[in-house]
Amino acid sequence: MTGEPSYWVWVFGDVTGLRWVLAEQTMAFRRAAGPRLRAMGEGDRAILYVGRSAFHNPGRDMARLGGIATVLASPTEEMPVTIDSEEFAWTVPIRVDRALPERTGPEVHPLVSSLSFVRRQDVWGMYFRSSPQQIPEADFRVLADAIQQWGSRG
Repeated sequence: MTGEPSYWVWVFGDVTGLRWVLAEQTMAFRRAAGPRLRAMGEGDRAILYVGRSAFHNPGRDMARLGGIATVLASPTEEMPVTIDSEEFAWTVPIRVDRALPERTGPEVHPLVSSLSFVRRQDVWGMYFRSSPQQIPEADFRVLADAIQQWGSRG
C-alpha cells in the first residue's frame, strides 16, 4: 500500500452479484467504472451496500449494509468475468472482513443524516446508485461501526 487508504461503498443491485463476490473474494465492476477505479488500491476499505431491490422485492426489503472488505491489489482488466449473464471488465482481489447474513444488516436510511457525502437526505438513495462510490473516512467509520455493532448483537 502506498499512502493513506481510500474508502468506498460498493453497491449491489442484485443478490447474485453479492453472493459471487463473497464466494470468490473478488469484486467486479463494469467497464464504465474504470475512471473511478484509478483511485482504488491495496489497503483500501469498502462497505458492501445491498440495495432494496437486490432480492427482487423492494416493497418488503430495505437498503442494508452487508459487510466490510479490504482491497488486496489494484483493479485490473486482465480477468473479466460474467456474473448472471452480465459482463464485468474490472476485477479486484479482496478480503471480506465481515459479511452479515442476507437481509439482516443494519438499514441504511437511519444512518444517512450522519453521512457527509449525502448532501440531500430527501433523495439519499441517489448517492448509492453508482459503484464504486468513494467516501470520506469519517463516513466509512459511521457505516463500518453500524456493521460491527450489528454483527456483535446477541
